[in-house]
Amino acid sequence: MSQIYNDYLSPLGLKVTQFSMLRALNYLGSTTAKSMQHILVMEQATVSRALKPLLRDGYIIVREGEDRREKVLSLSKSGQSLYEQALLPWGEAQMNVRKEFGANFEDNLLKLSNEIVAIKD
Repeated sequence: MSQIYNDYLSPLGLKVTQFSMLRALNYLGSTTAKSMQHILVMEQATVSRALKPLLRDGYIIVREGEDRREKVLSLSKSGQSLYEQALLPWGEAQMNVRKEFGANFEDNLLKLSNEIVAIKD
């Protein structure tokens, strides 16, 4: 499934995990990497791998949190722009998945995903 989304997002140089980071920061405004790990139900190593190129390329800004050890993440202007550009190919991927797998697939996938998250908690 990830490969389908990666194929649609690749012209922008994004992977689905990176899009998820941009999307989360778009909605949250700012948060820590540790919170992102929890929110997106990803392993710490996956979060680090996804963040690395986004930080390197200036799409995500890091600032010091209340605790100096804490780093707060937020989208830069270019990160916001990249996220907005990615919405079109993301939507196209969504439509393709719905078309290929049928109307109930999305509901069933969401239900399964929620069950997996419940087990992890």
